[in-house]
Amino acid sequence: MTKIFLGVFIPALVWCAVTPAGVAEVFSAPAKIVWVENGWFEEGLAFKVEPQSGVAGCPTSDDEFSLEASREDFYLISSMILTAFSTGANVIVTIHDTGDCAFGGRNKVESVKLVK
Repeated sequence: MTKIFLGVFIPALVWCAVTPAGVAEVFSAPAKIVWVENGWFEEGLAFKVEPQSGVAGCPTSDDEFSLEASREDFYLISSMILTAFSTGANVIVTIHDTGDCAFGGRNKVESVKLVK
């Protein structure tokens, strides 16, 4: 029982401990994904939402996001993005901070939430 308890809660505690203090998380408004593409400049996934997300700070428009394939959770988040695209579900995209850009000058995705 102790091993299960530690296995479940220690990763969450470590994540909180290594998250830099003062890093702002910015949430987009709920929106639909209108296109998805592979990375042209690096390996990954890029997508666009409508209406515009209200997240600004990178060279591209504030409705484009990118997810780098080097992330450990790439397959989880990309499957959520593709599910939202194919079903027409609304998404709320979280980024670390405005101006934290990934490939193609797009806003770097931290997490995605699907909303009915």
